[in-house]
Amino acid sequence: MLKRTMLIAAILIVLILSACGPAAPGALPQGQSQQNVPSDAGEKPVVPTQTFMPVSQDVSGYTIQVSLTGVQRDGKQVNADVCFTVPDDSDWTVWQASLKYGTDVISEFGSSLKSLQLPADGQPGLRCDVLNFYVPPDADLSNAVLTVDSVAAYPSEGDYCSKYFDIIQQSLDANNTGVVIQCTTIDGIASLQIVSKPDSMTQEQAEQLVYSDQYYSVKGPWTFNINLGQ
Repeated sequence: MLKRTMLIAAILIVLILSACGPAAPGALPQGQSQQNVPSDAGEKPVVPTQTFMPVSQDVSGYTIQVSLTGVQRDGKQVNADVCFTVPDDSDWTVWQASLKYGTDVISEFGSSLKSLQLPADGQPGLRCDVLNFYVPPDADLSNAVLTVDSVAAYPSEGDYCSKYFDIIQQSLDANNTGVVIQCTTIDGIASLQIVSKPDSMTQEQAEQLVYSDQYYSVKGPWTFNINLGQ
């Protein structure tokens, strides 16, 4: 009887020790699901960027502040979060920008809206865009420079007459171009037309003066140093 009792006790001890032993490989605590964690191999770290903001003003009197709030490298693409103040409800966007690394400069970029806060109560609004630059996979971006050269609100239909007519004609007169413009309403829409120009000036040259982006853009540059490694 004693031997039987001792045998039963030994079996119980073995069972208890087995239950308290280490979990099987890959097992997770109860209530926690297993997740696939992506490897960081080959990825470039996100590096904090400078956000000091120079202020620039163009002939239209707008003042714009620009900041770089984040930047990261994803394979062959560099994504930069650029925010800037907007003075009115026009469709403002980054007009010209470039990414420089070493002796190479990339001036072609894609852009998409990230967020928009319109002006209110006399305070400027804030727009944030994501700029996309394509770079070679072996590009050294440890000492790169992102430059926003200008921010602009491309005129919508009728804006040349309602917003920019006086500014354009004053600039044409101040530079002694000899170009005279006027607005004509066609089908209820005001249209800007060139009514006079010097004989020595072609129509194309006159249009370049009249429709220059200087009237609806704010010039920088706003420059930011970034480090995304090699």
